[in-house]
Amino acid sequence: MSKGKGALFLLAIFCAKAIAEDITEPPSAEDDTEKPPSAVVILNTKTFEHETQATSGATTGDWFVKFYAPWCGHCKALAPGWEEVAHDLKEEGTVNVAKVDVTESPGLGKRFNIKGFPTLLMISKGTVYEYPSGKDWPRKRESLVKFATGGLFREVAADSAEPCPPPPDFVADMKRAAQQGAHAFVFYATDPNAIMDHEWGFLLTGFASGIVMSSMLMFGVRALFFSRPTETQKSTKAKKDA
Repeated sequence: MSKGKGALFLLAIFCAKAIAEDITEPPSAEDDTEKPPSAVVILNTKTFEHETQATSGATTGDWFVKFYAPWCGHCKALAPGWEEVAHDLKEEGTVNVAKVDVTESPGLGKRFNIKGFPTLLMISKGTVYEYPSGKDWPRKRESLVKFATGGLFREVAADSAEPCPPPPDFVADMKRAAQQGAHAFVFYATDPNAIMDHEWGFLLTGFASGIVMSSMLMFGVRALFFSRPTETQKSTKAKKDA
């Protein structure tokens, strides 16, 4: 490349850069403004009962909870409005607003019988009220705030009101499973011919019974042996006390 062509090339680059800088808009004031912190409380299996006291409703007040899935288009559309609802209700100081990702906390989805997304539940004084569907109650900021304030949800969602389901209880679940296994065992013991008629049921009963018995055995062993201090621990404690 000749010196003349090289100079023209550099001049063209310089001009293009200058034009680009001139037409580039400076960042707007809105871009520099920090977004307010989220007023929506994120709940999961570990924190739900502690934060909400949902079963008793004794200490933390009412909770308006959105159960959602990240891939749900309706959930994504609701997200900005849910933030606005949370800020509105936080200013009034009457209702806590939260969300639960059911894909990360499937136990909560099962506990509250979540069958579609998003599902909006008001939890108040040990009772659960579901936000109604339909054109009369759209998932809009004004309607959501109206539903949550002044106890209106008790009238609007009276038909859906149910006692808040208790949190999972491992011991109770094991007892229930053991009882079901015992009933199945009695059924097959009194009618051996039923084994051939219900082969899969018999196999599943045996499999489930094995899991239950193994779990109960493990639980008992841990309670009997691992909860007691070992000789080494006793010796160490004695030395410290001395």
